[in-house]
Amino acid sequence: MTDASNFNPRLVVDAKNILGEGPVWDDRRQALLWIDIEGKTLHTYAPAGGKTATYPLPMRPCSFALREAGEGLLFAFEDGFAVYDPFVADLSISTPPKYLSASDYVEGHSYHRHGQVRLNDGRCDRHGRFIAGGYNGDEGDAEAGREWECICGVYVVETQASTTGKREAAGEKKETKMVAREMFPFKVRCANSTAFSPDGSVMYFADSPNREIWAFDYDWKAGRVKAESKRVFATIPSPGVPDGSCVDSEGFVWNAEFFSGRVVRYSPEGNVDRVLQLPVSRVTCPCLGGADLKTMYMTCASAGIERGTEEGSGGLWALEVETPGLPEARFRG
Repeated sequence: MTDASNFNPRLVVDAKNILGEGPVWDDRRQALLWIDIEGKTLHTYAPAGGKTATYPLPMRPCSFALREAGEGLLFAFEDGFAVYDPFVADLSISTPPKYLSASDYVEGHSYHRHGQVRLNDGRCDRHGRFIAGGYNGDEGDAEAGREWECICGVYVVETQASTTGKREAAGEKKETKMVAREMFPFKVRCANSTAFSPDGSVMYFADSPNREIWAFDYDWKAGRVKAESKRVFATIPSPGVPDGSCVDSEGFVWNAEFFSGRVVRYSPEGNVDRVLQLPVSRVTCPCLGGADLKTMYMTCASAGIERGTEEGSGGLWALEVETPGLPEARFRG
């Protein structure tokens, strides 16, 4: 295991997020984007000039993806998947979110918000499909003997080609539409740690209460996970639970441990390579960014932290690493 004693995290944006999550490095903007789920905001930070910005959102964002083409972002909002452009300066003329409808789900059950269920962690696979799962906010009551129920699906959002209009000399005129489907034949309680190996053949995923990160064989051409290939990739020691993850260019997995304040790097075989300790306990997700993709950015939460006990809780933290990350895959739609 590599010595991490010379890695000193720094607070780069004291954002005071309630539940900071989902950092994504946008190579076109040369900026980091992340969300505050409970604050209903999108944040940006451009390290070259130190400029920050905050954009209000119409409802709680749970995760999002950059888009290959078109304006705005693909969001997993609390009430469904939608394309929305938060960067419009005048909100009075902004276009409302364009949601997937129940008829756009081509396999399995469609997502619908009910009770305390909302969407949660998500990321694009290497082929530009967006995968995001749910979170059951009713975490049960151990004293009353009521379990935290597995009632949340994990969904794939992708584009589907259709042929319309007249035939042209060069062939048919084609257009695409967004569709969705359920990914797993089972339900979860709190979807997290969605990430993919550099070649796209392995998908990492966690149902956080299990304190395990799972690995699956993944058919990136079809966007299909092989559920029978599920294996335990890593087990997270208490008090930590697996939250968000990212994968670097060597195929090592970086995972944030909520409650413990650790960010752990695992080899492709699941061995602990490095442990980074943050001075805040509720770290939520790492992301490799910067011009050379060698800056590790980490989002955090302040929810549940007594005021004044953890300086920088809810902030954006960063440190430098030796191995660069990979360009963030964009949603192909």
